Amino acid sequence: MYKITVTLFAFLLSVVSLFAGSCEGDIKSESVNFFSQEIDVKYNINMVVDFKPCIKVKCIEKYKEELEKTDYQTLLDNLEAHRKSLNLNDWLFYELMYATVADIFDSKDENTQTLTVSFLMAKSGYDVRMSTVGLKHLFLFIKSNDMVFGIPIIRPGSKTFINVTTFKSKVSMGGAWMNDTELLWNEGGKGMDIKLNELPTFTGNNINQRISFKYNGQDYHIETKVNHSIKEMMSDYPRLKEISYIEAPLSEYSKKILLPQLRAHLSRFNQKESLEFLAAFTRSFEYKWDHTFSDINLPMIADEVLISEFSDHEDRVALYYQLVKELLDLPMLVLSFMDDTKSTIAVATDEPLGKPIDYAGQAYYICDPTGPNNSAEIGKFPTAFSTSDVEVLGTYKE
Repeated sequence: MYKITVTLFAFLLSVVSLFAGSCEGDIKSESVNFFSQEIDVKYNINMVVDFKPCIKVKCIEKYKEELEKTDYQTLLDNLEAHRKSLNLNDWLFYELMYATVADIFDSKDENTQTLTVSFLMAKSGYDVRMSTVGLKHLFLFIKSNDMVFGIPIIRPGSKTFINVTTFKSKVSMGGAWMNDTELLWNEGGKGMDIKLNELPTFTGNNINQRISFKYNGQDYHIETKVNHSIKEMMSDYPRLKEISYIEAPLSEYSKKILLPQLRAHLSRFNQKESLEFLAAFTRSFEYKWDHTFSDINLPMIADEVLISEFSDHEDRVALYYQLVKELLDLPMLVLSFMDDTKSTIAVATDEPLGKPIDYAGQAYYICDPTGPNNSAEIGKFPTAFSTSDVEVLGTYKE
């Protein structure tokens, strides 16, 4: 009996020792700057393994084996907790992962950092692939469910993978063909959702904003708060389809501070006056076309318009769309004019506002929030356009 007990104890001790040896190390905290939000991230220092920079397949697989032996789960669990508390979508979770690895592994070369991100994203359930160019640069591809622009992609087996390395590090592929990815980790895993169905719940970096405008000869002043981290986030965001910016919701700050003030004013107006009032509010921001200071179109989400120095037509459409949706809940069409230089909104109203657009058996009327400034007129098509010149990009409550 004594021998059996001693033998069993020795066996259990060896198991515990083996486990402890594979995950030994100390838990540390790293303060990560995430769009001017300071995020306290916990990780085990045994993750920072010795690795001679090398991106041959054999070296990469060896590095993966070494990471498998570490307590990487502490970092993943902590990042997942931050994902939930900040309300991050898949792309922003990747952004947080990238920023965290860059800080923790700041002593390592860029390829090693990319390998570490690849490993952690695969362990988080994402389908990742990697490829090299001339055994110099490592490129990470992550499967995506959304259409993006301005980022190299591959489409093996009709699935889309985006080259996140070229987007984040600005390393060029140098014209190389990237379809032959040598390393496939977590093949068949999930893809990233990039569309902004919700905005993050950033808590710091808030700025007071006073918005002044006129309606029916009366001056109105709205005091609100805007979150500059959202503007930072969008300046580092992949380019999406135009409708994705328009449909991106208002932030919680705008919903809690801006909307109640506007709702109080609207309580005195009828439906037409409410649409005019919101148009006057939206037109109060200074207009400047993107192409006057940029070579590309730079769409904004609604919250960006509140904080940006300038905005143009599709930016104001995004803000007006969200205001009408949240405050009036009326059916809407998002329209693009056929010359592709302008977009606008048509709203289904109880009373006619002008020349209608018939869509799915319902009459909609143009409520163009573009301008001019300090005006509230709605119901008219922009000059030189008519019902035959428009294409429906999206709908609300069709």
